[in-house]
Amino acid sequence: MKQVLFLCTNDDYYRSHLAEEYFNHWSETLNLPYHASSKALPSDLNKNKHRGSITHQMKYLFDHLTTPGDELHKAAPAVNYEELNQADYLFAMDKQEHQQLIEKYYPEFTAKCRYFTVDDEESVALITEQLMNQLDQWIAQLVTQYSTQKKQAS
Repeated sequence: MKQVLFLCTNDDYYRSHLAEEYFNHWSETLNLPYHASSKALPSDLNKNKHRGSITHQMKYLFDHLTTPGDELHKAAPAVNYEELNQADYLFAMDKQEHQQLIEKYYPEFTAKCRYFTVDDEESVALITEQLMNQLDQWIAQLVTQYSTQKKQAS
């Protein structure tokens, strides 16, 4: 099983948690050999401008995936070196916000990390739409890659 790791800070964890839940839902539905988790980066460089806790709309969305919305108010688990190293795919939610954190705390993973463009300053509806659109594109690429690998193996 390949590992996908979505990263945010503890201040804005709902984006990476949403990515985790949405990705795992589709990975299971499409029978893909991938599993995602989400973790928090250190946030001392963060401008503390983020929402932190989820809104009612986000709670509704999570309740209809797999994680009860009430569970989302917990602090995000901090990422560690081993998890970053073991991840086959590493994504941070927004390059402008998170690249400096990766470079400061985990410079050896700078080249491995990919970035979505999901600005925390937008409305919850727009954040959700942006994230799901970008995830849908990446999942479609994984499906194509996986299908090609299966055909070549047979």
